[in-house]
Amino acid sequence: IRSSSAPHGATEFLIHEALSTLKKEGAHEVTLGVSPLSGLDTLSHDPVAATSPHSRAYSLFNFAYEQCSSFYNFKSLYHFKVKFKPQLAPPVYLIYKGTLRPSHWLELFGVFVPRGFISSGLSVLARAYQRIDLQKEIRTLIRLDFIVQSPAKGPYKKLLRARVSLAIALAMIATFLLTQGPRGRLPDQIQSSWSFSWQQLTHHPVHSLLISPFLHENLLHIGFNLSLLAVFVLGLENLTGAGFTLLTFGMGALLTNPITAIGIEIMKRAAWVRKAWIEHDVGASLGILSCAGALFYLLTRRHTAIKWTLLTIGLDCILRKSLLSMNHAIALGIGYFIAHVYFTQPYKSTITPV
Repeated sequence: IRSSSAPHGATEFLIHEALSTLKKEGAHEVTLGVSPLSGLDTLSHDPVAATSPHSRAYSLFNFAYEQCSSFYNFKSLYHFKVKFKPQLAPPVYLIYKGTLRPSHWLELFGVFVPRGFISSGLSVLARAYQRIDLQKEIRTLIRLDFIVQSPAKGPYKKLLRARVSLAIALAMIATFLLTQGPRGRLPDQIQSSWSFSWQQLTHHPVHSLLISPFLHENLLHIGFNLSLLAVFVLGLENLTGAGFTLLTFGMGALLTNPITAIGIEIMKRAAWVRKAWIEHDVGASLGILSCAGALFYLLTRRHTAIKWTLLTIGLDCILRKSLLSMNHAIALGIGYFIAHVYFTQPYKSTITPV
């Protein structure tokens, strides 16, 4: 009955038939269960509820009913059951002692969503991805002086159009699985030997430049980079093709850290900074942000996008107290510069459709 091919009203019909059958068999009472948090919109304005010590709880529950349907279908469940015109709707009470603590809220969340935070969050993201076509949204922001590739039609063409993005993602995942430690983190030995640093660049440049972009510290790190890849790298590839995307990602991943390291070394020798270059860097974020810079070049509101991205990078530098985070801004600039040089050539002033 949940299939998209099911006739409209199939669920209601089946429940109605079941209720009719139960009535014929002599049932006097049938329950459809509770409708959690329904009716609080009127109760929250009740004088007794407003002046009670639980008024904040009323407001929070009403907010959950109105705004948190992504986690639990509070409102739609209530409206569905009202269709059957129930004769009784006895209230259900929450009994607690003292004040509602954060642990109580987590337990209540577990009652409504037994799958837990992670599973529910992934389900919300999956539904949001189905409703929102990011690639279509990006196309609406393209500058009028560019002609981009037409959207791919069919699963095979869409897969072929995303071959560079998929290859990078698979390389990231494979490297993560091969280098993952017992606690799901990158072992210290691998991080110190294969990551990027000024010492590694001068002693082991191949490891430092070619392997470090595919290493990730933990599951959260690689998950965040994969989500950025799905937006910026895949978005750029859908618009400009595999060749330019691979060029932009590769240049950002290879050039950003050496440029940053040289710049910090110059500032250190000029006594502008006292911090030695002892930090290590891993991850594909530099290549991804390089693709983001190239993608921003194609947008009508590119300056706004760059401003907010640089603001986020600057905030990250302050919070982490790290000079190394400046490499994200440099990666963004490299991608923007590559796009500017590539698309201002007389024979490549436009991206021809395919």
